[in-house]
Amino acid sequence: MSGAGSSQTPPPQAQLMQMAVGFTVPFLLRAAAQLCLADHLADGPKTSGQLAAMTGTHALALHRFLRTLASVGIVSQDESDRFSLTPLTEPLRSGVPGSVRTSILSHNRRRLHRPLVQARLFRLEKATE
Repeated sequence: MSGAGSSQTPPPQAQLMQMAVGFTVPFLLRAAAQLCLADHLADGPKTSGQLAAMTGTHALALHRFLRTLASVGIVSQDESDRFSLTPLTEPLRSGVPGSVRTSILSHNRRRLHRPLVQARLFRLEKATE
C-alpha cells in the first residue's frame, strides 16, 4: 500500500547522492557567493561563457561548476545550456531583503575547512610514497 508520504520520499539512489554531495555543498555555496553568480544571473539566464567573462574564470571549469550547482538545485540549466536563478539562489544575491550571501561567506571561512583539506592532502602524500 502506498500512501501520500511514500511519494515524497526520494528513491534510495537520490538519497545516497544527496548524502554524497552533502559535504561539498558548503564549498559550492561559498564559491557561488564569492563569484557573485546570483547577482550576475539576476537579469536573466546566461551561458557559462558569459558568466566566465563576467567573473574572470575559465569557461569550461565554470560550466562544470554550474552543472554541479544545478544538480543540487542552486541554479537551473535549460535546454539551451543557459543557467538561471532558482528560488534557492535568490537569497544569494547581494543587497536584497533576506540576503544570506555575506552570512555564507562568513560562516564558510577557510579556517573551518582547513583541517579537512589538510587531512586529504596528507592521505594523498602517503599514497604516493
